[in-house]
Amino acid sequence: TPDAMRESLRSLINGNGQVAARSLRKGFLAWLRKRSPVAAELPARRTVAQIDARRGDARNARLQREQRAQAAALASRQRARAAFLEKLVATADAAWADIDVTQQRGTGGAYDQALRSVQDLSDAYAAANSEDKFREALAHLMAGHGARKAWVDRLTKAQLLMAPLI
Repeated sequence: TPDAMRESLRSLINGNGQVAARSLRKGFLAWLRKRSPVAAELPARRTVAQIDARRGDARNARLQREQRAQAAALASRQRARAAFLEKLVATADAAWADIDVTQQRGTGGAYDQALRSVQDLSDAYAAANSEDKFREALAHLMAGHGARKAWVDRLTKAQLLMAPLI
């Protein structure tokens, strides 16, 4: 109403903003209730004891969701790794050539990169039940790079060489 509006404006001008805001909010809510009365009652409030009793159930449900999500993520990573290894076996000759080129740089970073590639090839050949082919290809690689102590040490530490060749 115009009178209520004037009263709210007077409250604002006199520095009683909170009073004016409460009055306006109260009027607005009353108007809303007239337009659409609430059909159902509000649910009963829960007690702290009730909330505490359900806390364990909520925690267990959350942990189960997290475990399912972790299992799904792990399965996805395993499928991706298996596909990668399958593709790697199919292109093994090119991978060995890349390792040879990387080795020729003769730096620690190059050896680390080559080691990761050799480990991937080892996993790929193992997945394809072709460990003998891996050993042959590694021996061929070592014929050209077996004198590099840092490289041999990395392979030995990764348990890809059973004994140093030097």
